[in-house]
Amino acid sequence: MKFQDKFISQVILCLTFVTLLRGTGIVNVGAVAEFKERIQTEIERNYSFEDIVSAGTKLTGFIRETPDAISAAITVANEISQNGQPIDKNEENIIKSVHSIAGGKVIYAGIDKQLGLCVRIKHEEKISTYGNLYTLTVVPGERVKRSDIIGTYNSENDKEFYYHLEDSVL
Repeated sequence: MKFQDKFISQVILCLTFVTLLRGTGIVNVGAVAEFKERIQTEIERNYSFEDIVSAGTKLTGFIRETPDAISAAITVANEISQNGQPIDKNEENIIKSVHSIAGGKVIYAGIDKQLGLCVRIKHEEKISTYGNLYTLTVVPGERVKRSDIIGTYNSENDKEFYYHLEDSVL
């Protein structure tokens, strides 16, 4: 573990401990003061002023980025729960089934210059694209339901499985 990461971990652990102590209402002021003094002694013994400033700057950056990271994670989680997963990356088979993330109509199934074998499905308000497939099991115009198999992907392929969900303009 990097020096700065270790320092940040220690600071977060200390802040969590102090927060828990204060939050419980069972605060022994003497014990908190002793704990604070121990922390200060350890910091002075092991870290220079520049180390502390650098770690503080990094920690501040993490704190600033946290709301965006949480928002992005919630968006992805909502999208997955609403639409489903196109492929089970934990599946051990080399040839993996590719599933429609939601019901809709296949608007393209064929070869794309950049995506190789690919499928595009028009859902109510979105279009999903699946690329670098190994086989196709649907044809244009076909209606699919959520989790229907639309093709397969070879995990030993040089190209990574491609999936994109976008707003529909059609």
